[in-house]
Amino acid sequence: SLALANLVKETGVPDEKVLYLPNCAPETPPGNGTAIRERHEIPLDSPIILLYTRFFEFDQEKLYFLFEEISQRVPRVRFLVVGKGRSGEEKLLRVASRERGFDTALCLAGWVEPEEIPHYLAAGDVALYPFADTLVNRAKCPAKLVEILQAGTPVIADGVGQVAEYIESGISGVLCRQDAWREMADRTVELLAAPEKRMLIGAMAKRRLEERFAWRDHAAKLAIFYRETMERNRRTAK
Repeated sequence: SLALANLVKETGVPDEKVLYLPNCAPETPPGNGTAIRERHEIPLDSPIILLYTRFFEFDQEKLYFLFEEISQRVPRVRFLVVGKGRSGEEKLLRVASRERGFDTALCLAGWVEPEEIPHYLAAGDVALYPFADTLVNRAKCPAKLVEILQAGTPVIADGVGQVAEYIESGISGVLCRQDAWREMADRTVELLAAPEKRMLIGAMAKRRLEERFAWRDHAAKLAIFYRETMERNRRTAK
């Protein structure tokens, strides 16, 4: 991530020895979101909020709050959760859904085979990407976020670390303050009610990735970095 590159430079490593190489967007064909709706028996008129996650990047209580708040304001919403936690967090989410009243809206897809992921990402009308402000999160490039943006699914995310490099808030996604739980819920409800805006944001997200985070461009930078490093090492060895 850019934050990690800056941390390395702050230790005294010269700029020419550091390369910022973010996770970039793979070229993938569009998925079939309608097929996922049918598989999980989600009505066509039910908006889908996608959560593609391993659960360890955010406070679980925040997730419970968001799902409860949004379900109260958007009665027909469905929460499509793709992925499993390291410690059974998806099971705790199921328990919380019963306690907080959003159990009928919750659809736990669990672990999904890689070839199926594009179809699940395409099923979302909006994707949530909660991301706590921790050193580990600031230092990483969230690959799952890149996949969601590449799918053209509009994302509402916490503006922490590299997330703010991938998303230009209001243009190619929506960024929230990571401690503003209600703000994230509000922005999600607003975007669900604005289909044209969702389509525009999704399209701009794909465009931003293609223009700034294409592997072909960053691979070329990596090749140059390797070549210059080898030449510098040869000169030093003489």
